[in-house]
Amino acid sequence: CSGLKAYTIKVNNDTLKTEVSEKYACQDAEIQVSVEPGWTNIKWTSQLKGDLGTSNAISYKVHQTDSVFVTLSNGSGCTIKRKTAIKISKPTLTLAGDNYKIMNGSEVQLSVSGALEYAWTPATGLSKTDIGNPIASPSSSIQYQVTGYDSLGCTEKATISVLVEGA
Repeated sequence: CSGLKAYTIKVNNDTLKTEVSEKYACQDAEIQVSVEPGWTNIKWTSQLKGDLGTSNAISYKVHQTDSVFVTLSNGSGCTIKRKTAIKISKPTLTLAGDNYKIMNGSEVQLSVSGALEYAWTPATGLSKTDIGNPIASPSSSIQYQVTGYDSLGCTEKATISVLVEGA
């Protein structure tokens, strides 16, 4: 019969699931990575550090970008492999200039960008210490350090020198 058709159905017993995610942290920060309870077998590894243990949660010190893997399995034959890309979060500061010359009694506007918040030190001669573009009017030559903070509180530092002539 030309109208008769036969089909073959193949059932894949696919019990392996792979999950991928990212986690950002400040350099040299310690982060916690964990899995939900109920797994009978847990194995943590790192691309750079190798074996990290078999507990539900681990502490991981971030020195550089890395990938952390966990393989989970239970008594029902379910296996999950999770890969977490560990990335360094750090603001990138851009200075309008890093050396200025002014006459005694004059001022110059300093400018930095690339961060969410700023902190300038020392405060000597600065109009404000928590903005990216303070006015500097020091009475003698000085070197300012600006620290930029990103949304995670990670930092980057830069230095700006102001040479005061005629002081």
